[in-house]
Amino acid sequence: MSETIRYIQRKDIDVAKWDARIEAATNGLIYARSWWLDEMADHWDALVVGDYEKIMPLTWRKKWGIKYLYQPDFTQQLGIISSQTLAANNAHSFYAQMQKSFRFAEINLNYLNPFEKTSSRKNFVLDISADYASIASHYKNDLKKNLHRSAKEGFTYSGNIENLTVVELFKDTYKNKIELSVDGFSRLNKAVAIAERKGMIVARCVNDKEEQISAASLCLKDNKRIYFLLSVIPSSARVQRANHFLVDSLIREFSRQPLLLDFEGSDIEGIAHFYKVFGAINQSYFFLRYNNLPWPISMLKG
Repeated sequence: MSETIRYIQRKDIDVAKWDARIEAATNGLIYARSWWLDEMADHWDALVVGDYEKIMPLTWRKKWGIKYLYQPDFTQQLGIISSQTLAANNAHSFYAQMQKSFRFAEINLNYLNPFEKTSSRKNFVLDISADYASIASHYKNDLKKNLHRSAKEGFTYSGNIENLTVVELFKDTYKNKIELSVDGFSRLNKAVAIAERKGMIVARCVNDKEEQISAASLCLKDNKRIYFLLSVIPSSARVQRANHFLVDSLIREFSRQPLLLDFEGSDIEGIAHFYKVFGAINQSYFFLRYNNLPWPISMLKG
C-alpha cells in the first residue's frame, strides 16, 4: 500500500516534530534542521509522511512566475529523511510528488537516497569514535611524514578564534578562486550565530611561531557529525602542512566521541586525496536534476 505524502508549507510545519526527526534519523544531517533552512534557503516547504516519520525539505525559488527547487549555499545534502530504510518505491513517490509543484530541480539528496534518476558525488567521512592512537594508526605514510614535519614548525592549535573571523578569512582568501555569493555569506553569518547559541559550532585555528594564523576551520556539530564547513589557509601562510596539523588536532580533540568527521567533499582528486590520507572513506550523496519547464524556457536551463 502506497504512503500518503502531504505537501506542507513552512508556516504549517511542526518544528518540534521536524527537528526531532532530524535528530533521530541516521541521515538527518544538520543542513535539514529548521533553523538552518530558515536562514539559508530563500523559501522552504516540505513533503511529510504520517506523523513526520518521513520528511523531505523542499528549498525553492521563483523566477518568471515559476517555482523551482535549488540547493542553498553551504548546504551540501538534504533529500528524504527517515529512521526507516528507504525503499525504491518511496523515492519514486517523493519524486513524483515534487514534480507536481516544481517544474525544475537541481538539488542534492543525502547519502541514503540513491535511485536511478540521480548521479553520485563524493563526500569523505571519518569515524572518530575510537581513541586517537587507533585512528592515527590508519593514517597514510605521506600524512605521517607531513605531521612529523609540521611538529618542527612550532604550530599551536587553538580555539581562540571568532566564527566570523574564519568566514572573513575564507572570503578574502578564495574570492578570486571560487564563485562566492554575497547573499550566501550574509545568510551563513546569521546561521552560524544561531548554531553558536545552540552549541553547534566549532571554530579552530593553527598559529605559527609569530602567532599568525596558518590555517583555520569552522565546523558545524550535532549528535552525529562534525561538519568541515569552511577550511582556509590564508594567502599569507606559506606552510601548507598547517592544514594537516589542523585536521589531526581536531581529530585528537574529538576522538572517543560517537561522531563522524564529515569533510564535505570532494570530487576534486587533490582534495579527495587529502581526506583519504586520514583514513576517510567515500560516502557518496546524490544529485537530482529534472527539467519539465515549458519551451522555450526549458532551453535556458539546458
